[in-house]
Amino acid sequence: MNRMDGTAGASSIALAEQVAAEDRRLGGVRLLDAGPVLDVDQQVVVDHERGPLLVLGASGTGKTTALVESAVSLVRHRGVPPECVLVLTFSRGATRTLAERIAGRLGEVAAAVPVLSVHGLCHALWAEAHRTDPWRVLTAPEQELRLREVLEGSAEPWPEDLREAVGTRVFTRELRDLVARARQLGLDPADVADFGEQDGRPAWVRAAHLFEEYLDVLDAERVLDYDELVHRVRIMLADPRSGDPLRSRWDHVLVDDLQDAVPAHAALLRDLVPPSSSAGLVVTADPDRAVYSFRGADGGVVARFGTDHAGPGGEPAAVHVLGTDHRGAPVVSRSVHGLTAAMARPFGLPDWRAPRPGRVRDGAARLVLCADAREEATAVAATLLAAHAERGIAWHRMAVVVRSRGPEEALLRRRLGRAGVPIAVPDDTPLVDEPAVRVLLEVLETALGPDEVGAEELDRLALSPLGGVDPMELRRHRKFLGASDRDRAEGGLARVRRRLDAVQGPSRRPGRRSRRVAARRRCCGRPGRPQTGRSASGRPRSVVAARPSGPIATWTRWWPCSTWPVVAARVGAVPPPQTSSRRSAIRRSRPMHG
Repeated sequence: MNRMDGTAGASSIALAEQVAAEDRRLGGVRLLDAGPVLDVDQQVVVDHERGPLLVLGASGTGKTTALVESAVSLVRHRGVPPECVLVLTFSRGATRTLAERIAGRLGEVAAAVPVLSVHGLCHALWAEAHRTDPWRVLTAPEQELRLREVLEGSAEPWPEDLREAVGTRVFTRELRDLVARARQLGLDPADVADFGEQDGRPAWVRAAHLFEEYLDVLDAERVLDYDELVHRVRIMLADPRSGDPLRSRWDHVLVDDLQDAVPAHAALLRDLVPPSSSAGLVVTADPDRAVYSFRGADGGVVARFGTDHAGPGGEPAAVHVLGTDHRGAPVVSRSVHGLTAAMARPFGLPDWRAPRPGRVRDGAARLVLCADAREEATAVAATLLAAHAERGIAWHRMAVVVRSRGPEEALLRRRLGRAGVPIAVPDDTPLVDEPAVRVLLEVLETALGPDEVGAEELDRLALSPLGGVDPMELRRHRKFLGASDRDRAEGGLARVRRRLDAVQGPSRRPGRRSRRVAARRRCCGRPGRPQTGRSASGRPRSVVAARPSGPIATWTRWWPCSTWPVVAARVGAVPPPQTSSRRSAIRRSRPMHG
């Protein structure tokens, strides 16, 4: 299992030497995140060598931090190749967060560490096994559509008490949930039919027949839903011929938030790291935070971890508890953990619900138990109003923190609005998804690789605030250039340049805005090459651009045709633009009217 010999060992040694040389060059100061200061309990997790380890801890005890530092220690200090460390989560958001944190600690080396969700891992393994005959994964709406089609085409009657519901959207969703739960429990259609016959449930027997037809449709169309994907990857791992090579890829498997796993995910983890394996397995969990029960998540998989991953002699897997709360103030920690301490504890697990406070600064906290979301919203509004009216606290000194944005958050906003509490909801849109930033990134990509730009990218740039072209003008411009769909798809930016260079005479002059676009296209010529054309008066002109760096080239090309530099010059961010011969030539190319 250990791949520390041969090429892998040489690559890890070279990586360690590269990191050490970089540290010496920088005088012992790393440019990467230096990492947090771990407590004693977290250090035990980082120092874990082999075998399964279950890490329990309440919210704020640093479970994910310990997992990230384990991955960093394996790659940086123990010489494990980064591709031999597998990090698994159970949601896309958690996958993105873990990948960013590991990248902040390892830099470019982190790109070789596979950080995947369970579905992402299954999709990668299945796609690799079917390279010559690829399959597609269905989304939830597509899965519901397939079930509705199978339901409409099935001739077998349903029980009398369900015939009026057959064909409705709710009935189809119930069937989808039944199929998903069956696969999550590892059940085949025959197993569902047996349960129905044993319990006297004819609806289950009929649903099992529909389940069989649904699987036949998936095989015929070569598509899979996510639960079926996990089931078939488990079948691959059960076969020694295909499972052993897959298991030998990873020496260490790190799993975050096991409480969010469905039974099929826990079984997949057992197939990936069986009890007889010598691979290291570290799993973190907090059974009190199981928030995905609506999709089949079972907190009982945490209690069964010790027996599922028992050693060869039958001894249960090791369990370690993180006992320090690093997140909340002591008063908040006592309130929250005091509430969870009264809940029933899963059998066989040590107490993890009473961590000691790790912060010295204290404050005041009040715990309010509400019956539903409406009562909770009313309590929040009353608390804010009392703080403002009785204690004189300004509105901007208050904040309401919600777990996620959904129906409860919308209900809270409506209740606060009716109570007269001013609301300011921050925008959670990432910077890279902001429209202005996205346009600038596309411009940079165009400047750095103009020959690789396709028709869709050109259309987006033309319709962006930098291009200033509306869809009708873009259509006229495309018609003027005489580019068909095939020509635009094959030619890209190079074909547009050639057509612009071929424009001559007043008989083929476009409209006013189209001529402006043509002038901008000429400004976007390749650096270092003269771009020829004709001005509005018919005289030949030539623009020769230097070969600056990517960002400078982008700014230089878009300077004459954008109002952003003018605005930037007004606020003093950049020097005011100069009226160069190039700008004058572009102005001369613009007619006074279309």
